[in-house]
Amino acid sequence: MLEKYCDILIIGDHLPGLVTAAFLARRGLSVQVIDTDLFSKHPKKPDPVCLTNIHSNLLRSILGRLNVPEVTIQSVLNQDATLQYIYPKSRIDIFHNPMDYFDEVEREFKDNFKEIKRFYEKQSKLRHRTQVSDLFEKLIPHTWKERQVFKKFINEQSLNEKSTDFINLLKQDPRLKSFFSSQFLLGYQQFCDSPFAYQISALLNPGDGEIFNVYAGLQHLKKILHERITHYDGAVRNDVQINSLLFRNGIFEGLELDEAHGQILCKYVIWNDDLNKLKDLLPRKWRFRQLRKQCAPRHDPFYWFTTRFSVPTVYLPNPMRNNVIMINNPEKELIGDNFLYLQLNNNPVESETQIHVNFLLPQSALSEDEEFFDSYFEAIKQSMIKLMPFSDNDIQFDFPTKSKDMPTDTLFPLTENDFEIFRHAAAQNSVSHQVDKHFINLFKLDYRTPAPNFYLSHPDIFTAFGLDAKLMLGLKITDNIWSEVEKVKKRAMKTERRIA
Repeated sequence: MLEKYCDILIIGDHLPGLVTAAFLARRGLSVQVIDTDLFSKHPKKPDPVCLTNIHSNLLRSILGRLNVPEVTIQSVLNQDATLQYIYPKSRIDIFHNPMDYFDEVEREFKDNFKEIKRFYEKQSKLRHRTQVSDLFEKLIPHTWKERQVFKKFINEQSLNEKSTDFINLLKQDPRLKSFFSSQFLLGYQQFCDSPFAYQISALLNPGDGEIFNVYAGLQHLKKILHERITHYDGAVRNDVQINSLLFRNGIFEGLELDEAHGQILCKYVIWNDDLNKLKDLLPRKWRFRQLRKQCAPRHDPFYWFTTRFSVPTVYLPNPMRNNVIMINNPEKELIGDNFLYLQLNNNPVESETQIHVNFLLPQSALSEDEEFFDSYFEAIKQSMIKLMPFSDNDIQFDFPTKSKDMPTDTLFPLTENDFEIFRHAAAQNSVSHQVDKHFINLFKLDYRTPAPNFYLSHPDIFTAFGLDAKLMLGLKITDNIWSEVEKVKKRAMKTERRIA
């Protein structure tokens, strides 16, 4: 059986683990990333979760520290990331410039503008008042003492406060409610009627010139990190299945893979995949009892489903942005065909534009048959025709194709079904309902585990803070592992001196 060795073994393709992999590979450790998702590189796999607040200082700092070429950085930061809201009789653009943005909001919500302006001013003050670096340092307390220190910090910084101004705004106007609630939804993948004040201040932050904006899905950023990992001699393996975790003497020694790949032995294991896959792989030891409970399958109320259309580029209205939110009735719930998030692959040179349409459905839709979605697809198509007049005869439905319509006379038979990919992608992109009353309860999982060389880097651990949280989680695990590596080096150097 073939055995391979590395310092760091990362299982899964989520963003935090890729950040850790890139930084540790840059520091000279041998790194391997194992992607177990059979559809991860499939060209049809949807990518509905958007990157929010892409101009954050943390993201720029990480890309710079990884020596990502400036051309690549600018290709992300210079994209048209403006988010556009389309209501039945109005349109709102969320510009990066606060003055332009406030002009848009005042035009659209004239009666409520003073309250909106006051809300943003309070959020800006709160954002600057909070010691952000200290907050991230204290997140996920591991010991009783760390927990007490974190509780004290929460009280000192008033992080338990709910955003009453935000709640009051939601009560004033249905359009205003859908406008702010949907931004929170896109930023954190959560519904929340009474969010904590710090979360809102971090998301809607005109004080630093950053109004909420988005940049398509996560895949582009993941590609950049994949390139950095391989650039620093790390390895990324796709379509690999895990048979078992190798555990002995209190530590994890590596993985037993399928017969074609054999074993991989390592010093550190980072679980960067869905937690419900981990449950059956954990050793049957008493110390992992609590972790096994936390890895139980999640039952979130809603999931992102994605369909695709293509339309001749000439039908796109000139003011139309690359990220569009369509809300047909702001008084109704933001689910189904009432709330559509459109991602446009718009290249003026191309004659056709592909439009990814993301919408939310209850968990029960994951097990529905193909015909169940017909009414949604048709309603979505009609909404797009309203958005792009005269295109009704030229809009093409691209994905997912029904099983009966898949070609069967091809030279190489198609092994995957579009609806299988459709449901698989939806199952990986859930939306939770946040009801926590205390700030500390947002963090239900610890990235550290009972095994000293085994870490968790699933985004759910820092789910309360959006993109910056995913990046920060990767940095925290990097610092933990690197400090342990440095200690081992110092001990080895002392031993060498004594021998000499």
